[in-house]
Amino acid sequence: MKIPDSLRISFKDEAGVPVKNLFCLVTFYFGRHNCLPITQTTSIEGQITISLEQVRNELKESQNTFLMDYKFQLDEFDGNIEAVVEDKNLLQKRIKKIGEYYPENALRITNILQEINNDHYIPISKKIIIDSSPFKTEIVLSRKKTIQNKV
Repeated sequence: MKIPDSLRISFKDEAGVPVKNLFCLVTFYFGRHNCLPITQTTSIEGQITISLEQVRNELKESQNTFLMDYKFQLDEFDGNIEAVVEDKNLLQKRIKKIGEYYPENALRITNILQEINNDHYIPISKKIIIDSSPFKTEIVLSRKKTIQNKV
């Protein structure tokens, strides 16, 4: 399976309203149990778009960081991706770990975290099989229930 020229994922709440400023981790899976995580924040329209060129650049950066040959992976994409929307606290812990390998990415992500809406929605992990290029899909998020203390 080839990586699509563009991949678009729309995030909407239960009422069908686009969810903007949502931080999402999209992981592409390749042969030999290799994966490539790409972080994105949704646009005003509640969408993230990942291009083939962006995937190539991320692979090149990984190759330079880990001094490994990731060139083969582009052809070994197995058609599976996973989109994960996590709780903001968990994201902060993950960013600390990312900073060990990609300090500049960790700084960029830390700045993004100040503006995201992840705390308003229940965390979700959705596996997606890509079957066309360009590819579009939609993920529906549930709002967290607010609990008010009775006095």
